Amino acid sequence: MNASLAATGLRIGASVQVLAMLAQAVLAGLALSGRPVLPAHMVNGSVVLLGGFVQLIFALWLRNSNELPPYTLSASIALPAGEALQMASGRLGLLAVHLPLGVGLFGLMAWLTCRLFASRQLAGRAGARLERESWRVGTVAED
Repeated sequence: MNASLAATGLRIGASVQVLAMLAQAVLAGLALSGRPVLPAHMVNGSVVLLGGFVQLIFALWLRNSNELPPYTLSASIALPAGEALQMASGRLGLLAVHLPLGVGLFGLMAWLTCRLFASRQLAGRAGARLERESWRVGTVAED
């Protein structure tokens, strides 16, 4: 797998994860208002945790390249750890831990996703290749 593909995977993984976290917040609100959505909240929590591990794999793949912003690996390690704690605190009914931790994780994930899409460093080789090819379009081929 090349670095450009891994960078794209990291961005897609982060996007899916932040959307799953948003769904998690909606499901939590419905559950707290008495709606019978707790099973869906628990299943979606597993999706969020799985997404965290997928994101971590892509971040580890990119860690030795110059294309990974320095904060990405730290956040990609912290997220699955926090998500596992989030899942455990929810199953134990520790809402005083579960709710604020969920808000913090969602904030971190939203920030990281925005940073990944804004990062010129992560664009790396793909951006450089596009720049070279657009330069070639304006030139006349020599025989």
